[in-house]
Amino acid sequence: MATFSNQASLSYSGGVTSSNIVMGELMEVLSVSKASVGENYEAGSIVTYAVSLVNSGGTDLTGLTVTDDMGAYELDGQVLTPLEYV
Repeated sequence: MATFSNQASLSYSGGVTSSNIVMGELMEVLSVSKASVGENYEAGSIVTYAVSLVNSGGTDLTGLTVTDDMGAYELDGQVLTPLEYV
């Protein structure tokens, strides 16, 4: 699980004081995975992917948006995208 730390600073009358450092751990998370359905690929073939979202938290999540850059990368000032949705 992901961990975090936090410390507050208070400024007053020209002075500064810091709080204790608090450590925490995120126990409820949303995870996503993407995997190809098949095992073999040929040039020009269609590859099917499955995207899975898992909410391991205790609260319903709504309004989620999943985006995929389809392998986009920059080359010579241009953004190239090697894959496309079919």
